Amino acid sequence: MRRWVGRGFGTELTRVEGLRRVRGQIRDIPGKGKGLVALRPLPEGTVVLLDRPFLVYEPDRIPRAQLDPVLAHALSHLSFARQHNFMQLATAFAGPTAAIQGRVETNEFPCVTFPGEQVSYAGVFPVLSRVNHSCDANAMIEWDADEFVVVLKTSRMVRIGEEICFCYIVPFQKRAQRREELMLKVSP
Repeated sequence: MRRWVGRGFGTELTRVEGLRRVRGQIRDIPGKGKGLVALRPLPEGTVVLLDRPFLVYEPDRIPRAQLDPVLAHALSHLSFARQHNFMQLATAFAGPTAAIQGRVETNEFPCVTFPGEQVSYAGVFPVLSRVNHSCDANAMIEWDADEFVVVLKTSRMVRIGEEICFCYIVPFQKRAQRREELMLKVSP
């Protein structure tokens, strides 16, 4: 099924057949920063978002101490508008590498394993990076390697004005395990 027109890494999703790019709006969420909120009722199974990453990298391949200059080089190849949008993302880190590496480590998601490869990649996404976590999520994500996009779909009915969230971790763990895993995600 063709979801977008215009191929090539770094290309914006410009047209989507039967779907606006985002079925929601980024808003301030009290106590959470930014988040994605439904603008209309979204039935279970609705595609809310198709999002192409700012960048994709192999986290295990680059030593952490060398990551910032590699990421800075990758970002320099994006349009000014995409660089600006990237720099608007939150960072949970402080210090000299907080500007780029901190934003990547705060907002990255495991996103892709290409068929036949044993390598996993992480990506930072323009809109998906604004979608918050909930252990009681109303949405889920899947990676579409053929189209090079992440797809965010509702997993239950979402009401107008309700925040759209997905679970960043394995939800079937005990509460203490889930909290520990989430804290590792945002700890320097």
